[in-house]
Amino acid sequence: MAEEIEVEKFNDLVLDMYRGFPNYIYSGVENIIISESVRRKLVEKDFLMEDSSIENGERRIGYMLGPNMLPLISSWKNESLAEKIKNLTIIIVCLTVVLICVAILSFFKM
Repeated sequence: MAEEIEVEKFNDLVLDMYRGFPNYIYSGVENIIISESVRRKLVEKDFLMEDSSIENGERRIGYMLGPNMLPLISSWKNESLAEKIKNLTIIIVCLTVVLICVAILSFFKM
């Protein structure tokens, strides 16, 4: 049975962890990725790395980004940049069409 997590919350978690990378150890992963089996798989596949420490006599497990998560974040950022470039291209095409129309109209008015 496949465990599901909310994609938006997971993306926000990963980007939040990325902001503090490599020094940031996040202990709230359990709130986003509730299933232990999903967390285990992410650690096995090197998307997350586990870090355990002892505070006040109790074992605390934190997570940080693994080496396979960095290319994934890079592709998310590239996707965002590609969307911005597409929008700018559409704006430039529209402005070019308007400029050509204005040039043609001014040519025929002479």
